Amino acid sequence: KFNHTRVPAKYTDDKEDSDLSHLGTWVKHQREEYLIYQKRKGKAGALNPTRIAKLNKIGFEWSPGRQEERDDAWNEMFQELDTFRQKYNSTKVPQLG
Repeated sequence: KFNHTRVPAKYTDDKEDSDLSHLGTWVKHQREEYLIYQKRKGKAGALNPTRIAKLNKIGFEWSPGRQEERDDAWNEMFQELDTFRQKYNSTKVPQLG
């Protein structure tokens, strides 16, 4: 339906499919378990390599949006710096204040 796995933690479907009503909670839990798995270097926890592989196979996003947002912000500022460099032939941007 949505063609991605970026399910918000508080996701509830709009009554079209009542089976999806707890999907957001479940996805949030998988992301939390993955952090535990990483911290414990694969020891203990509910999430194991087989489950991780299954989720990865369908393109599960372990931290949706965060990296994309950081990359977008970085690229935007880089573009501004490049524009400044082209205009002033320098990357010595004066600080405000």
